[in-house]
Amino acid sequence: MKDIWKDSLFPSEVKYDKNVYTDSYGKFSIYPFDKGVGVTIANSLRRILLSAIPGYAITSVKIEGVNHEFEPIKGVKEDFTDIILALKKVRVKLTDGSDKKIIRVVKKGKGEFL
Repeated sequence: MKDIWKDSLFPSEVKYDKNVYTDSYGKFSIYPFDKGVGVTIANSLRRILLSAIPGYAITSVKIEGVNHEFEPIKGVKEDFTDIILALKKVRVKLTDGSDKKIIRVVKKGKGEFL
C-alpha cells in the first residue's frame, strides 16, 4: 500500500504579526502546505471561529395570508423574497440575556416600515 503522506508538506512555521494584533484581530501565517490543503484548512478554521462568535439573527418569518415565498402579498409592492433579503440585513441585539425571542410586528396601511 502506497504511503500517501510520504511526499506531503506539513506546516513547520507558525507566526503571528504582533504589529496588527488587537483584542478582536490577529494575523497568523502557517506554512507550508500542499497545493489546495491550505485553502481547505483555512475554510475549516474560518467556520469554526465564526461559529464561536455569539450573535443573533432573524431565522424565520411568517406573514398572514402568505403560504409560500413566491406568493404575492396583497397591497405590498415588494416580493416576499425581497422582504426576506432585506430582513437578512437586519442586525439584532438581545440585551436581556435570553437566547431566543419571538417578535410579532403589526403594520397596517401605507408607508415605510422601520
